[in-house]
Amino acid sequence: MTLAALLRALRQGWAVIVAATAVGTLAAFGYSQLAPTVYQASARIYIRADQDLGGTSALAGQLFATNRLRTYAELAATSTVLHSAIELHKLNVTESDLAHRMLVSSPADSALLDISVRAASEHDADNQANAVATELANGITALENANGATGLQALVVDPAAPPAARVEPLKRRNMLLGVVIGLELGCAAAVIRDHRKRASQAAPIPAFAV
Repeated sequence: MTLAALLRALRQGWAVIVAATAVGTLAAFGYSQLAPTVYQASARIYIRADQDLGGTSALAGQLFATNRLRTYAELAATSTVLHSAIELHKLNVTESDLAHRMLVSSPADSALLDISVRAASEHDADNQANAVATELANGITALENANGATGLQALVVDPAAPPAARVEPLKRRNMLLGVVIGLELGCAAAVIRDHRKRASQAAPIPAFAV
């Protein structure tokens, strides 16, 4: 299809394009109104090597801690940590629900762990993130020092605070996506409609025998 033909199809199908854009916008607005509100809060843990680790240098001890961050991150989702967080901090959630809404990440080349929790309220988000971070830090310290001091200590260095804004639904983003998707579908429908119309007009008329 040439550019001229495309522009002609879009011009002739303007009503379809407008209708599709309106439907996309209304759908996005409806979703934004009905979708549950979600807040996210994050707490940060620092893994520190205070002493020599088995006779090696403090730097080697810190590298040892950094290399174990993946293990520590997986530890956050264990029943031991989640049960302690729920029971000791009196959280009104189940272990599976909390694990489903939790994300543990680590900035590259660091000895840091970020515990992020999503919840329906600002208070629940920061409360649950702090509870998991505290019990994970305690669990890491206890685990690494169970059979003699290794010098590793996990500390909550940046507790979670009530989030200032929600992370879902993002109404402005949803509305923009609705407009874009509706516009694209409308343009596609207009082009297809024009193509079919011209194909039918170009089809030969069958001759009937007399």
